[in-house]
This record gives sequence, C-alpha cells and structure tokens, in this order.
Amino acid sequence: SQSDTLERASQLPIDGVGLLRSEVMMLEVLEGQHPSLWLQQGRSQELIEQLTGQICLFAAAFEPRPVFYRSLDLRSHEFQALEGSPFFPDASNPMLGSRGTFSYLANPAIFELELTALAGVYDLGYTNVHLILPFVRTVEEFSFCRRRIEEAGLTQYSQFQLWIMAEVPSVLLLLPDYVKAGVQGISIGTNDLTQLLLG
Repeated sequence: SQSDTLERASQLPIDGVGLLRSEVMMLEVLEGQHPSLWLQQGRSQELIEQLTGQICLFAAAFEPRPVFYRSLDLRSHEFQALEGSPFFPDASNPMLGSRGTFSYLANPAIFELELTALAGVYDLGYTNVHLILPFVRTVEEFSFCRRRIEEAGLTQYSQFQLWIMAEVPSVLLLLPDYVKAGVQGISIGTNDLTQLLLG
C-alpha cells in the first residue's frame, strides 16, 4: 500500500497484488484526518480524486497483472485518534465492533466514495483492479454491498471481480450461500480467522 515501494515491487517475479490495504493508502491521502471529516467539509470529490490517483498508480505499475483492493476496514478504536473521527462508545471487544462491511450498513457514505474512486479507475482504462470486502459477517451484509457495487457501475465490466475476506469463522460454513450471492473468490485473513476460531 506504500507508493514509494512500487517501482521495486513491480519488477519482482510476482503474479500481481493479493491485498492492497486501503487503510494505509487512505492514511497517506488524508493527512491525519478521518474520512468523515472530509465528507463533512464537502471535500468528497477531492478525496475521490486523490484515491483514484493512488489506486491508478498501483494499477499502472502492475498491469496486466491483477491488483486486489480491499475496501476500508475502519476499526473504531484504531481510527479514533484521527482528527474529525466520529465518536464510538468503548467496545468490550473492538475486534468485533463497528468494522468491516457491518459498518457500511450503518454509514455507507465512505464505502460509496471508494466505489466511485474504483469506477474512476476503470473509466481511465485500468481493468486489472478488483475489490475485496473486509470482515464480512453475513450473506446479507455482502448482498447489501453488492447492490451498492452494481449501482456504482462496476459489475458492468466483465474483468471486475468481487471477493470477500474469510476472517469470520461462519464464512467457512456459509461458503455455498456466499457463492450463490455472487462472491467470486475469498482471501483468507489468517490473523482474524485464527483469533476468532480460537476464541
């Protein structure tokens, strides 16, 4: 997710980028501010343009190899320190709190902004970027996101793929339902999955 490593990384004998972490990229763009603050200040378009530009750097460096962009997993306790962060009450276990696709249901504005940026990347001719949804807990959450993705126009591109992170143990049990709902691939998030299985 660090653009200063792009040139070296793109020369390596690799098949693509399996996980482009939006959090790291977004922190670079936001200059210590929470994305909610940019939205409140009416700077959505500026943020979309910055994010589109950042994703394009990776798409261009690795094309035609695939780049899997994971949308924001704004864990409330990690981003509380950013200027303009919305208030979240202390959670007894923030690893399970307002994060991943669950947070998109409560407030889809930032996710929709990311989708607009991704659509902009495709409009510029980079069709090697795909989307991974983070910390998906239910098929309903996935379906909600998929509708938003369709509305953003991304599913009209035959090259576009929609994946999910397998971080919650129930994903393993519900895989056929996720596939039926339109999941095209999974990325196994070993840290969270191991922690939650053992928990």
